[in-house]
Amino acid sequence: MGVTMGGFRRIVIALADILAIIFIVLFTIGGGLSGAASSAMYGGGGAASMVFGFLLGAVSGFLVSAILAAFLFSLSEIAKNTRQVMLLLEGGAGAGAGGKGAQREQAPPLADTSQMRGDGPFFNVRSELSPQAQRILEVAREKGFEVDIAKDNRAILIETQQGPIRLGSNKEIEDFGRRARLG
Repeated sequence: MGVTMGGFRRIVIALADILAIIFIVLFTIGGGLSGAASSAMYGGGGAASMVFGFLLGAVSGFLVSAILAAFLFSLSEIAKNTRQVMLLLEGGAGAGAGGKGAQREQAPPLADTSQMRGDGPFFNVRSELSPQAQRILEVAREKGFEVDIAKDNRAILIETQQGPIRLGSNKEIEDFGRRARLG
């Protein structure tokens, strides 16, 4: 039941976020009007007193509502991040993953330049790709990944659902291929 209710939960969380923003606006306006009314009753009712009261009430109302909404926003962010981690740990299986579980995996961390093959930090992807790395990139293209060469010719850029991944060595390309089950 945890993953199957994902779509409904996301809708409820999105609605709660929208209502929290509306709450902030209404609470700010309400605080301003309350401040203006209080200054009219207790401050003598002058125009400057009412403006000051409105501003003080609006700022107070905004701060109180922002603190309360921040709690809700942090909970919704935690829910979103937890869902992403759960999908990654399950290999992409679950609601919304479809048949593309392998493409949802996170990229391997970039290796430092001491682990690079070829000419170390001056790795040139146009001339120094290993046959295995070339085969992995061909399979990645066939599986629907967008594969490009970086402008500096020192890395391969692969567009995934989590964003672009920069792979700067044959080892990183081969690690990506193993993690994404490409070959």
